Amino acid sequence: AEINLVVGDYDQAITNLQRSLEIKPDYPVTSALLGDVNLAKGMYSQAMRFYERYLALPLSEVKQAEGRLNLSNLYFLKGEYDQAVQECQKALELDPQMIKAHWIRGLTFLKKEMFEQADSEVLAIKGLIEETKAEDLRTNYYHLLGELFLCKGINQQALANLNQAATIWSLDRTYYLNALGEAYFKIG
Repeated sequence: AEINLVVGDYDQAITNLQRSLEIKPDYPVTSALLGDVNLAKGMYSQAMRFYERYLALPLSEVKQAEGRLNLSNLYFLKGEYDQAVQECQKALELDPQMIKAHWIRGLTFLKKEMFEQADSEVLAIKGLIEETKAEDLRTNYYHLLGELFLCKGINQQALANLNQAATIWSLDRTYYLNALGEAYFKIG
């Protein structure tokens, strides 16, 4: 199912995950992945149902934080920015070093035109990357910084950062590629 999700075969991923639920209904990974697949398909209410199911299971604080991050992403994609920020805050209370929660919160602040707060999230991500050595999450830093430059009309800087974000492989790649396309469009 995870491979199906990565390659975009969402219907087969759902079939395999439903089989997994039949075998072990309380396996948290299955609920989280069903949320992810439904989110990828744009089926927000189903994604919400599975993310809430995931959070209802007995989970460690780190796993609860991941569940809150999933909800924040869902709310962000739905344009429900206040809820996205609230879920990011809950995730960060559980795991203060969760770079992706800062990233989604920063993107949300940009949508709300709260540029100083978005800039603070860029700095928080940079500090956490240096502290944790989470180089694989540097893409979140470059993406948020690029989006911030785009909003400020500093298009060449935006382009440079978004290109950098796009060179680092990630499952969240559509965020970076969409922003990169927008930067190229603005530059002409």
